[in-house]
Amino acid sequence: MSPGARAPRAVRRALPAIAVLAAAATAATALTGCGLVRDLLGGSTMDDAFEYLPADSFRVTFSDRASQAERLGVDDVGPRDATEEDAVGYLEALAEEVAGTRLTPFVVAAREAALNDLDVEWEGSASWGDPDAPEGATVWKVGDDLDFDALADELAALGYEEQQVAGFDVLTGGRATDPAAAGYPPFARALLLDPDDGLVVAAAAVGPLETVADVINDDADSLADDDGFGEVADAVEDVEYAVLEAGPAACASRGDRLPRSAQSAQAGLAGLADLGRPERRALLVRGEDPRATYVLEHADDEAAEADRDAREALLADGTDPVTGRPFAELGELTVERDGSLVLVEADVDPPSVALGAFQRGGGPAVCAPG
Repeated sequence: MSPGARAPRAVRRALPAIAVLAAAATAATALTGCGLVRDLLGGSTMDDAFEYLPADSFRVTFSDRASQAERLGVDDVGPRDATEEDAVGYLEALAEEVAGTRLTPFVVAAREAALNDLDVEWEGSASWGDPDAPEGATVWKVGDDLDFDALADELAALGYEEQQVAGFDVLTGGRATDPAAAGYPPFARALLLDPDDGLVVAAAAVGPLETVADVINDDADSLADDDGFGEVADAVEDVEYAVLEAGPAACASRGDRLPRSAQSAQAGLAGLADLGRPERRALLVRGEDPRATYVLEHADDEAAEADRDAREALLADGTDPVTGRPFAELGELTVERDGSLVLVEADVDPPSVALGAFQRGGGPAVCAPG
């Protein structure tokens, strides 16, 4: 941690406790380096992401890109020194995974850009506010090698204009600027730069960045403060990829999407009526020997038990209401209850199949029709 730099948010929140631990340890040894704070705090990279996402987020996507790259053996491909062959190989390695970030599709074209997917350690993307007109932003935690000055200069050269928001540099693109042509997702028309915390935050407009800035500055609560996805998020350790939904979003329209054909609908609807409608649900994919876990949180243990029984029967003999395929064809599925949680372990290969089923409203986490 460089002298005079503002401590990252997770560190600032823990300073009182760290001070006590440091005082106790000074008799034995000096405490140095930012890495020690992380060791004392514990937690996962998804916990880290929750520190920067607004407390009222109702849909969150998380990706631990660095862990995925390490597991897949492409962590030696570095930003700005990757050849086209390196970048293509990296992209192919991630192609069938539930992996990567919103920058991943642009990695070949942006391999020499000031910011690209290879800079990213983890990504947290959230929607919050009014579900009918939500705000949203994507937070990228970047490595120490990212040159924030070079990034600001590159964005300025692309036509982005600089302004200050809550003490942060924010660059916004005019309508003539095409973010995708510059190697950024099309929505990234406004970017907030936070060198102290090692963050780049992207959104379609400045408004969501103002909300995230308040969270970074401790002027607004984060998901970590609110613990809104607590039990669902903690159901699986070492998560590499996650999609989490809460409130009405947990069984919103895209979560109840049924097939158009009458034949598929008749097959798919059988057994759905007995399922529950969870208050929160998540798809969590962990790293080693990737397995998908669907987690559904109900109002109480009784509701979870009823859903567990109905879901177990549906997955054994039923049909996916979206694809029209028997659930038995998805792979080995195991259903269990833990208090108010229902967990479905899915031995799905590749894990991207699990993500597709979840996002389309089918698969083992399907909700009862609303």
